[in-house]
Amino acid sequence: MAEAFEGIVHLVVDVVADLRESQEPVPDPLADRKFSGHFALRISPALHRRLATEAAEHG
Repeated sequence: MAEAFEGIVHLVVDVVADLRESQEPVPDPLADRKFSGHFALRISPALHRRLATEAAEHG
């Protein structure tokens, strides 16, 4: 497993170097991004109704 992790690290280092050489933006690490805490998910109207009813019942 350590070899796989090491391979991923080398891959990321190479990709970042390539992006910088070609003057492309390097994405921010996910760990540094700010998230709102909202998660949008499309569901059927019937499921939405059922979940809203259950939520109301549970306060």
